[in-house]
Parts: sequence; C-alpha cells; structure tokens
Amino acid sequence: MKFVTAEHNGVRFPGLQTETHVIDLNRLPLSRTFADLNDFIARHSASDLAAINAEAGPTSSDRPQRYAEPPAKPASEQLGSDAEDVVAAFAFPLEDVRVLAPITRPVHDILCVGLNYQKHIEESETMLKKQGDIPKHLSYFSKRAHIVLGHGDRLALDAGLDNALDYEVELAVVIGKEGKNIKAEDALDYVFGYTILNDFSARTIQAQHGQWFRGKSLDGYTAIGPAIVHRSSLPHPLSLSLSLSVNGEVRQSSTTDYMIKGVAELIEELSSGMTLVPGDIIATGTPEGVGMGFDPPRYLQPGDRVECRIDGIGALENYIV
Repeated sequence: MKFVTAEHNGVRFPGLQTETHVIDLNRLPLSRTFADLNDFIARHSASDLAAINAEAGPTSSDRPQRYAEPPAKPASEQLGSDAEDVVAAFAFPLEDVRVLAPITRPVHDILCVGLNYQKHIEESETMLKKQGDIPKHLSYFSKRAHIVLGHGDRLALDAGLDNALDYEVELAVVIGKEGKNIKAEDALDYVFGYTILNDFSARTIQAQHGQWFRGKSLDGYTAIGPAIVHRSSLPHPLSLSLSLSVNGEVRQSSTTDYMIKGVAELIEELSSGMTLVPGDIIATGTPEGVGMGFDPPRYLQPGDRVECRIDGIGALENYIV
C-alpha cells in the first residue's frame, strides 16, 4: 500500500496510489473522513486498512474506471450506491493528478540521525576534524520542515545565503502510533510506513554555526516522497538498496544493511524518555557519497537534477534552480 497526498482540480486529498491511479481515501467506505494524511495516520482503524488493502490488491486494476466530480458525501454514506462503482469514480489516472509530498506539514520537526553509516563517518573526518570510529552513541538533531518539497518540485538556491548546497538520500520512518520507552522487539509495531527523504544541507551555514540545525532547516531543504509505503508492504528486517544521482551520475549507493543502528534500535533509543506520536518522521541517516566528501567538494548548482531511489518505495526527483 502506497499512501500519497494528491491534488485534482485544485482539491487536495489523502490518497492510495496504485500502478496507474490515485484513489481518494475519503471516497472509500472507511470509518470516517480524514483531513490529510497526518490525520489518516493518527486516526485510521484496522478495518480501514483492510478495506484499503483490498483496493490496492490485484483485482482493483480490473475494475472499470469512471471519472467525475466528487460527490457531496463519501462512499460510505452514499446509501443505495454500488461501492465498486463509487470507488471507480474516484480512481484518478496518475497523469490527471499532482502528487505532492505525502506529508506536506510534519506534526513535529523531523528527527534526524547523524552519521549512521560507517563510510559516511569516514568521509566526514576532514570536515568534522575527528576520527571516523563507530560511535558508541549516535548524534541526533532536529530539522525544521516548514516547506516540504515533493517529487518533481524545484529548490531555489540562494547563493547569497549559502552556495554550498549538498544532498543526502535517507530512508525515513513514519511513526504510526504513540509510544514511549519502546523496546526494540516491539518497535516495528509503532511504524506506519517508510518513505524517501532528501536531507538538503547548506554546508557553509552548517560549518559557521558548528551544528546541523540551521543549515538543514531552510525553507524547501526537505524533500519527501513520492509515497509512504505501509510497513506491511516491505519485508522485515529491512534490506533496501538506496541511491542518489545528480544529472544521471550516481553519487550515493548503499543498502540499509550498512546502518550502524537499524530502525528498531533507533526507535528504542529515541523513545527512551521521549514520546513519539503518529506522524513523527525519523530520518535514519545517509551513506557515503555526499557532495562535501569529494575533493574538491561537488555541491549542487542551478540546473542540476537530483534523484533519490529506494527499493520498494520508488524515486524522488527534484530540480535545483
């Protein structure tokens, strides 16, 4: 199951993406309507997921597709209507909708993990001026994300503010239920799903302030998408290839097997004494190959096309202008 935020004829809605269509969740026979994907993540029921999973199944693509303006009421309230006909009426072809970042406004600042891949630690030695040993305790920081880019969106480089714009492909974890002091063996029960996050970073600002927050929190310096894949759709333990290319040239290529701490361990550590809530996003760190790791550094420039890929999730592409 792939969940998205989409827009059709100026109307934004939480949706289920199939291979060819996006289905408006609020037109399915669910327990309630949902304001956005954050609301769905926090308030959906098990029966809602079962109904959605049925729509995402192989038979859903065999249904006749009809397109019309949304009715005044969701499918569950349209007495006397054929449920499959109602669903078909709101399965919009992908080419007819704009798919936005799945979460356009995170419930909290994004929780980020610094240096969670050994080889990224090694390439950061010069900048950080410390040895690249595996840390006993990982670094955590937050990333403000007031404006979030989605697939296909453009990031405007403000060279007067910082012309050392870098990229970082990361697996992002979306929390699905509230928890505190969560044990690693139970951690995946608290996950709603996974998505791709490009942690754009202003390296000059980062160096000036001696910490990560400001250099990673500029407007538009977070890209998320193209969808949130429900945890049930990916095999566990996770073993996902992730990569990033600039203008078709692969810069980063690794797998989540090389994370120093995996998803369950990160959730256990972050939730120790701190409550995680539905919609919280954890960026799990980036592998080697970032722009600052080259000699000389290879930062992003206007005209560049940046593509992040993670197995089972898809591709997230952005343009620098």
